[in-house]
Amino acid sequence: AKPDPACYHMAIDYLGVAPEKIIGFEDSPRGMIALQAAGIGTAIWVAPESYGGPRDFLGPRALQFESLSRVF
Repeated sequence: AKPDPACYHMAIDYLGVAPEKIIGFEDSPRGMIALQAAGIGTAIWVAPESYGGPRDFLGPRALQFESLSRVF
């Protein structure tokens, strides 16, 4: 269970791609912690600007977008 990064490590191994070259998307703080713990290069958090909780889980390579439509 998140924030255990095991699911991301499995995906990284399956893809055979260096984790720093991967862009990961998450919609929860616990998921963001897991992404970053797995060494994912860029972590994108999809959450409304109205999110009122702490953002201390956002690392230096993390970005926040209000919706996926703003990413693509």
